[in-house]
Amino acid sequence: MIYKWNSLSKRTITAQVAGEELDRIYQKHGIVNSMLVLDESRNEGAVLHGEFEWDDAIAAEQFRLSQASGIIRAVVTVAGTNEDNTPLIIRAYESVDVNNYQPLHVIASNDRYMAELLRQAMADANAFQKKYKDLNQFVAVFAEMNKLKEES
Repeated sequence: MIYKWNSLSKRTITAQVAGEELDRIYQKHGIVNSMLVLDESRNEGAVLHGEFEWDDAIAAEQFRLSQASGIIRAVVTVAGTNEDNTPLIIRAYESVDVNNYQPLHVIASNDRYMAELLRQAMADANAFQKKYKDLNQFVAVFAEMNKLKEES
C-alpha cells in the first residue's frame, strides 16, 4: 500500500513509514487506536517515537492548548429557530486562520473573514465528499454540495 500525509500534516517521518508502522500495530493487535500507537511508540527506538513530545511539561502545555481550542469550538449560541421551530444552534466562534477565532457576527460583517470562512467550509465539504464518495446514502447530499460549489 502507498501512504501519503494529508495536506495539513507536518511530520518528521514519511507517511509511508508511518502507514507501515500503523499496519504493523494493526497486525499485532487487530485494531489501531491512539493508546496502542502511543504505547507502541514509547521506546526510543520505535518508528513513531519522534512524532511525540516526550517532555511532560511541554506536552502538558500542548494538551492544555488543545483543550482550550476544544472549549472555543464547543461553545454554541442559539441564533433563532429553524422552520420546524427548533432552536438554530451555531458555533459562537469560528476560526479565521490557524488557532485564531472570531465571533460569528464579526466574521459575517467582515468580507475577508467571511471569504475565509466560506473557503474553509468548501474545503470541509470537499474533504467530506472525498471521504464518503463511495457511500450511496450521500448521493443527494453530494448533489446539493456540488450545486453550492458551482454557485460560489
